[in-house]
Amino acid sequence: SKQWYQRRVAITAGDVSTKSDGDVHVPAKNIGKITEAEKLAEKMKTLKEKRRIKQQLNRVKSLGSTSVDLTDTLAWVDRSRKMEAKKVLAEARTKLLDSMDDEFGVGELIENEKPSFKSQYSSKDLRDLTVTHDVDAFTEGKVTILTLQDKEILGEDQEDALENVNIAEDERTNKNVELKKEKSTDCDSALIPLL
Repeated sequence: SKQWYQRRVAITAGDVSTKSDGDVHVPAKNIGKITEAEKLAEKMKTLKEKRRIKQQLNRVKSLGSTSVDLTDTLAWVDRSRKMEAKKVLAEARTKLLDSMDDEFGVGELIENEKPSFKSQYSSKDLRDLTVTHDVDAFTEGKVTILTLQDKEILGEDQEDALENVNIAEDERTNKNVELKKEKSTDCDSALIPLL
């Protein structure tokens, strides 16, 4: 049976020592060497990652580094003269277009086309509008902003009305609370006593 066991075990020449009576001894794995090898592999991995990041950073130009064009003084002077010429040309075109606008009266047409908004509304503007809230909803001395109430697009029978969004939300909340109270009292009265 010992011979059969020896054949079944995968044995390498360096890991095995045989005794004179034919027993095979496989030494235990050294955990210290294994952890040391893992630490070394991890260290190599981090060094490789650092090297890759450093190479990427070396490819990026920093603010202090100069390009080939800026080091040559003549090229810099030539480029700055071209930029100045473009600025002068753009200013001349702007002046030409402004003078053409003045000549043809385009500026006056634009001013006349702009809608003029009133800064203040009068009672004439609010004559056909109704307020959807009760008088009790407003507090004296407090400014309440009213806006046009939302209405359906195709609902032509609806009239324009003013409302405050916050007051309308409070009214909806109060109405929902009352409906919940009514439902809970209806459910309580419908329960059959168990006694």
